[in-house]
Amino acid sequence: ERTKKQLTRPDLQKDIAYINCRVSKKFDGEIYDGTVSKFSSEHRLWAIKYDDGDGEEMDWDDLQKALKLHDSKNKGKKRSVTEEESADEKKKGSAKKKRA
Repeated sequence: ERTKKQLTRPDLQKDIAYINCRVSKKFDGEIYDGTVSKFSSEHRLWAIKYDDGDGEEMDWDDLQKALKLHDSKNKGKKRSVTEEESADEKKKGSAKKKRA
């Protein structure tokens, strides 16, 4: 029988840090993108919200595969949604400056 390992504070912080990261997963031959939306420390599962509205929970192994697939599919692009949104806001701001 497996015993539950208590997450230490540093482990928990590392696991929580994946929230807002972008992931990709292949379903029926197509790749779908999503975002890590929540983390459950009780079961050590990450909730994924896909761009098409679907969702699922991933364990550590599945999360690592999804992060790697997203990174290989989007070489050079940022993984975090908040970083992407910040970049979009900067673009909007610079576009406004150019129009002014």
